[in-house]
Amino acid sequence: SVSLSATNIYVDLVDGKYFQGRGPGTHAHRHALENEHYVWMHLETGKVYCIPDDYEVVDASLDDIKYNLHPLYTEDQVLDLSTSLRLGKSLDGADYVPGCVGLNSIGTSDYLNVVVQTLIQCIPLRNFLMMYQSPLKPDRVVTTLAELARKIFNPRNFKGFVSPHEFLQACSVATKKKFFTTQKDPAAFMAWLLTRLHTFLKDKKTGKSILNRCFEGEVVVR
Repeated sequence: SVSLSATNIYVDLVDGKYFQGRGPGTHAHRHALENEHYVWMHLETGKVYCIPDDYEVVDASLDDIKYNLHPLYTEDQVLDLSTSLRLGKSLDGADYVPGCVGLNSIGTSDYLNVVVQTLIQCIPLRNFLMMYQSPLKPDRVVTTLAELARKIFNPRNFKGFVSPHEFLQACSVATKKKFFTTQKDPAAFMAWLLTRLHTFLKDKKTGKSILNRCFEGEVVVR
């Protein structure tokens, strides 16, 4: 959102813009009044509200939107990604392959997109992210990356591309805007991201994480 806050964020279901809060004086409230856009969804809960009247909207026609906000998969569905191909169909009728969709470039954040696209092709890491459940004290970078992976492989997407805005914002906050919308070295971002993931995902006893299982090499002495 324009407030650069990751808490209490709502999306305008008319134009797709993100703002914080829904009460009087908030960015979302102001945008609703200025543009006459009254239907908003909370990004964490998926609940839909009318702003500025401040009541919850309950309608079955919104179920597809709620699913696309937080797509969920069973373990069997995740395993099937490696053995079966299921085409998705966007609202404009075009077919797309889940997992092979584009990512919006926000500013010049294509350096981030290429790293994400590379990492999610690693099957063990992809499967881990698809089934990841946030702990009581989650790391925002890990959580938003897992959510982005689930959206990239979602066969029910409305479009054949996905926006990484939440993950980008989480990385921006974690690095104090070092990695945000200006061009950066993809290798530097990947090094930072892998270190961040390992730090928050490693087992306290062994010090190992999914990153070790995926990328740790071996030295052969002859």
